[in-house]
Amino acid sequence: MTKVGLPTTVKTLGWISFWADVASELAYPILPLFIVGTLSAPSWSLGLMEGLSGLVIAILRLWSGIHSDKVGKRVPYIRWGYGISIFAKPIIGLATSWPLVLVFRLADRVGKGIRTSSRDALIADSVEPTLSGRAFGYHRMMDTAGAFVGVCIGAILVWKYPTALRSILLLTAIPGLVALGITFLVKEQKAADLVEGKGKTNLSLKIPREIWPTFAVLGLFGIANSSDTYLLLYAGFHGVAPYQVILLYALFNLTYALASSPLGILSDRVDSGKILIGGWAMFGVCYVLFSRSSGVNLIPLFALYGLSVAATDGISKAYLVQTGSNIPKGTLIGAQYFVIGLTTLAGNLIAGLIWAKISAEAMLVFGGVLALVSTGCLAILVFKGKQRT
Repeated sequence: MTKVGLPTTVKTLGWISFWADVASELAYPILPLFIVGTLSAPSWSLGLMEGLSGLVIAILRLWSGIHSDKVGKRVPYIRWGYGISIFAKPIIGLATSWPLVLVFRLADRVGKGIRTSSRDALIADSVEPTLSGRAFGYHRMMDTAGAFVGVCIGAILVWKYPTALRSILLLTAIPGLVALGITFLVKEQKAADLVEGKGKTNLSLKIPREIWPTFAVLGLFGIANSSDTYLLLYAGFHGVAPYQVILLYALFNLTYALASSPLGILSDRVDSGKILIGGWAMFGVCYVLFSRSSGVNLIPLFALYGLSVAATDGISKAYLVQTGSNIPKGTLIGAQYFVIGLTTLAGNLIAGLIWAKISAEAMLVFGGVLALVSTGCLAILVFKGKQRT
């Protein structure tokens, strides 16, 4: 699965994400079942939880990205970030009410916020911008392969022990500790674009105006891109058994993992912006089709949805790095995460309200239509950029 030419740092970070996502995705599809089922929480609590988690992540990603540029180091943020999450995630299984889950979930997200921008910046530091699609595609492949393994383990455990959700959540500590151990193998990459002079970074000076339209379009899509927990909950309410919900999520991750690396390589050869346009368009169509499907009809949709995310997540980072190649990577990626985090917070809250006040189907149509609008805006941005060059 490894592509020739990728440096050791990128591969090591890929294995860290693999094991971390085994832990995360062992827990993730279980959480809505645990929160709404075991703890009898209202459905809108999922939107609040994911929205606040996104806000915490957004702020810390911005801070850690800028700060890692200032100090010229990435690895401490990566190590501490994974460490915090590894100890916070299993504790969710001990919660006796959904507000306690919120506290532990936010602690887990603190770790994710600290590590992500520095990790992605280290990937960008390690390769030329023209290879960023391959590097981020490989990383998404490893990350999502771990997610697939975690979801499959979760599905088996839920099928065999349907009432042992708390114990299953506690088991996330095992792969988490493996991920933490591998972080000690990561070496700093001396990047030419790290900021010279500690304490002198000013975000407004480091993000030129020309790239803010890109952030605006990414943010608009962030509103459409509500939490996947809504899709899992929708499936659970439309003729799918709990363990089958997890299997659907495994199918999503399998498609996502298999497509991420090839699409990343293709984006370097063709154009990351064009691949991203296709991914967003597919995402919007999937959401609309979800709103009209149930039972076995959801199977191909979860596979198609995985393909759309493979053409969206890592590709958006490659597109941003290539568009803002003269900007320090930690600050650039941190700013992107901050914008998307804020808009995703709004998107999750809007999605939760539409679900509660109108219907789940209306929420999905809203997300799909807005994703298609975002696709049109991105197409204008990409092709205008091509005309200028």
